[in-house]
Amino acid sequence: MPITIRAAYIGGAFTLLAVILAWLLGARSKHTCPVDTQLSSNEKAQRIVADYFDLGESPDVLHDFNAVWCDLLSSGQEKEFYATYNYGYTDYLTVFTTRSEMPENLFHRHSKGGYALHAAHVAINDGRYFLYSTKVGSGGYLDLYVFQYDGVGKLEMIHKEESLFQGRVWVIDDRIFLDGGNHRYELALNSDGFGLIPYNERVAYIEGSANHVLAYHIEDSNFYISYDGIPIQFRKDEDHYVSKEPIVLAVDEQIIEDDNIIGADPQQIRLLSTAGEFECKPGFFSTLVPRGVGPKQLSLSFNYETWYRIKVLVKDM
Repeated sequence: MPITIRAAYIGGAFTLLAVILAWLLGARSKHTCPVDTQLSSNEKAQRIVADYFDLGESPDVLHDFNAVWCDLLSSGQEKEFYATYNYGYTDYLTVFTTRSEMPENLFHRHSKGGYALHAAHVAINDGRYFLYSTKVGSGGYLDLYVFQYDGVGKLEMIHKEESLFQGRVWVIDDRIFLDGGNHRYELALNSDGFGLIPYNERVAYIEGSANHVLAYHIEDSNFYISYDGIPIQFRKDEDHYVSKEPIVLAVDEQIIEDDNIIGADPQQIRLLSTAGEFECKPGFFSTLVPRGVGPKQLSLSFNYETWYRIKVLVKDM
């Protein structure tokens, strides 16, 4: 074979090989993200999401991006992540696994302002679970879904709780709590799966703790208030009651409000503070944080009939 013809064959073969390699590399790079050891875990997740959904070369187009890495397979390695972000005036929640070379999308939801998207994860016994919740409507109706991942395919939904009025979800020490409709619950795992049970526990004060407990009680049809487990003594003053002595805390401490009275509706109790004296932080149990030192006051009504004035002294300890 003449040299020129042989060279043409060789050149054509290399050209064909280059085309095939370019196609393979292009297909392989689709839905993959180059790993940069200098990236933070949040930036790495952002790159994966932007690349997978072809949202542009710059991951900065994903606004308010927040990723949480976790282990949904109980393998000891945090190879999954869930992330919330905004893109094109739409909120998104997505879940990925990075256990193979090509990141795989396990779950994807979006909202255009009609409802809020929330996510969390828990480890219960030997299982790992992903929680997805939404709140819709003027009543803030909560829908909660529990998913599990077996390493194959997508996330599998194994439990749901729907339409909890003014519902909220709290994950504390890998326990799932819900409140809404003036009641508290725990979503507990038993031999039959997840189930919603009423939460009747009271908040316990730990001696020396910076978390003080203001608790309400009904005993023998009588209502009384305690602070760190000790009943507060009141004196009658015209149409209300005033504490004989102030309750005391340091300026860097806080008061947990325990209104979880068995057999009483929390709406029967209303706690108020003078504007600006305390910051109220929402939670499974609300928390009061003092703003500055000095004498302060809390007002509390029971059944909207009886009013109590609780004197407070905040010290700079």
